[in-house]
Amino acid sequence: MKRRSPEHPHARPKGSAKHVQHGAAGERLRPPAPGEAAILDEVVDASEAASMLGVTRQHVVLLLQRGRLPGKRLTATWITTRRAVEDYALHRRGPGRPTRSDGP
Repeated sequence: MKRRSPEHPHARPKGSAKHVQHGAAGERLRPPAPGEAAILDEVVDASEAASMLGVTRQHVVLLLQRGRLPGKRLTATWITTRRAVEDYALHRRGPGRPTRSDGP
């Protein structure tokens, strides 16, 4: 492969090689902007949410599908936010089926 000369109009300064990330479909991903990095730290996938809640990944996916836990599906991956998982943990019912409150 031929190296570009420093006089080439598209030559980069020495030592400034860019690291380019590629997504699942091969598209180029740009590095996150300074404000976006903090947001990305808050995003968790279904597996991480499951470990935070002490349930299975499948259960978290069911919660996401039913809208009990807010989130989105990105291709085959379900994502939500750390705050949404923590809020759900505070307000969720205990394990098992709910009991009848009106009696037998």
